[in-house]
Amino acid sequence: MFLERAATNNGDLNQIFKGRHLNAVDDFGCIKIAKNLLEIGSSLSKAGVVWGDVKPGNFVSFREIIGTRFKAIDFDSSRCDGGAGATLRGPTFISNEFLAGDSTTMVTPGYVSPERAAAIQNKRNITADSRQDVFVMGLIIYQLFAKRPYFTPEEIKDGSYLQILISDDFKANLEAIKHKNVKKFLQEMLARQPSSRNKFDQILKKNIFNASSSISTSNLATKTQVSGIGTKMDHLVQNSDRSLDMLEDITENQLIIMNQIDIGFQKLSLNVDKAIGAISNAVQLMINLQQSDIPILLLCVPTDLNQSNGFLSWCSKLKKKALHKAGWKKFLTLYVCDEGPLLLPSKIKRKDKPAHKGIDFEVPGPMMIKLAPLLYVFSKLLEIASSAGKMFGIPLPSNVPGLGNIMKGNNIKQLQKMTQSFERLAALSDQMDDAKEMVNALQENVQMQLDDTEDARASLESVQKTMTSSYGALKELLTTGKAATKWQEFISKGEMEKVYTQRTVHWVRATDVDTLVKSNKYSADQRYCTYNAAQSGTEVQSSVAANARDKLESKEKMRKLEKEAKEEIERLKKEAKKSKRRQYKTARQLEKGTARADECIAC
Repeated sequence: MFLERAATNNGDLNQIFKGRHLNAVDDFGCIKIAKNLLEIGSSLSKAGVVWGDVKPGNFVSFREIIGTRFKAIDFDSSRCDGGAGATLRGPTFISNEFLAGDSTTMVTPGYVSPERAAAIQNKRNITADSRQDVFVMGLIIYQLFAKRPYFTPEEIKDGSYLQILISDDFKANLEAIKHKNVKKFLQEMLARQPSSRNKFDQILKKNIFNASSSISTSNLATKTQVSGIGTKMDHLVQNSDRSLDMLEDITENQLIIMNQIDIGFQKLSLNVDKAIGAISNAVQLMINLQQSDIPILLLCVPTDLNQSNGFLSWCSKLKKKALHKAGWKKFLTLYVCDEGPLLLPSKIKRKDKPAHKGIDFEVPGPMMIKLAPLLYVFSKLLEIASSAGKMFGIPLPSNVPGLGNIMKGNNIKQLQKMTQSFERLAALSDQMDDAKEMVNALQENVQMQLDDTEDARASLESVQKTMTSSYGALKELLTTGKAATKWQEFISKGEMEKVYTQRTVHWVRATDVDTLVKSNKYSADQRYCTYNAAQSGTEVQSSVAANARDKLESKEKMRKLEKEAKEEIERLKKEAKKSKRRQYKTARQLEKGTARADECIAC
């Protein structure tokens, strides 16, 4: 069966390549298109047909109910497959040779296999072979992922691309392809010798084109389960900026939770400042404010974030089993957030840059895993705030070394990648439940703040519980080993200091301390703060108990009022009945009196 040209307004693949749309297509989208093209090649190969004119302009896009699908057009150059192992079902009414003098065998420059390039160069006939289509399809798929043609315009214009292809030492240069699995199957498609190339069917069997390709599944997983995992992964990629690499090796359960957390963050996005405030308040409950030097609000950035083989690269290649290996470590740069502008906004202006030079810490693997959920949630809230342009009211710097100014242009993309890396680390260590509990607790507290209910403070206890493990790891980091020395060096520099209320502690720039103290709302003396974690827990529990008693008393009052109301209704009913009887008796007496009067008048 041959396809005919069909009318469509959606354009062809060549238009996508020439426009700006290609840069917007991520790995997942490219893999879907590649699979679509390979399926076309496979159908033709099974029918014993060699297309002969594979090029981007011959793939036309058709809008379907869900997404877009490419279909093939223009088969003037098609031939019967005469290659080794060719099917016997090929059409008998067409030749199996491309003739040197036949104008219909002309190809689009830049899209030709090495063997056919040699035939064109030497002006000789060549037997049609489906592996020639495989090579050219490889060039198109290369262009999908590399975002540029394999051959330069100059090489195509002067014809030197033919010399490159027919060279005996030709080997496809795939440095522009970053996805390791894509690079692997392209090496097979773009092999110099036809016999070394896999057929279309063999390529489609690669894991990358299956639902389970980017995640690890149980050996006992059913086809339905694997399909379900693929669907969840598709949804996560299509509805976010995640790439397939960042979802690789993550279990189904963690994928489900990631989707649920996305919904939670969407709800928090309208009140991200209140969410960060809730974290701060929860930490105030958690630590002994008089004794602890642990920062309340902080931002951690991987020290090697911008290096080509740094944290982002490491995280994208990280495997679940590698987390359990001993001895691995990572470097984080910590920034303590300046709360001064929040405490006294009329006098202290918010600064974009951090209040101090970042503190570099060597973080052992087990501790990095414990920190992952908190680092992920913090980074995601900052990402949401910067995306919405709502940094005012949030004590996090917007211009951070390694991230740049996240309020300008494309710099937020680096922040997004960092967030996804922390998310991947949490998911691979099966801690997305912890992150979800944190997000859920923040949602509950934010809603109570909006409703202005008395339970808002009591709900901080649930936020606190979700953060205990991560903040415990942070406290351990800052109080042991080399990290403790660096932290004490930071404190001794005096770039930032603490100010107190009777209930809370806040980290501020040292230059703003006098301004805060003069407001008579804050003190630089920690003795001014008489509040500690034990008191906090007791007061929260007392608050919960008081709320419970109030609710119980309220219910008792309501029951008493309902009882009194019922009794009053019964009394009124009885009075009404009595009144009705009295009215009836009076009416009867009136009737009798009227009757006697009538009799007297008649006499």
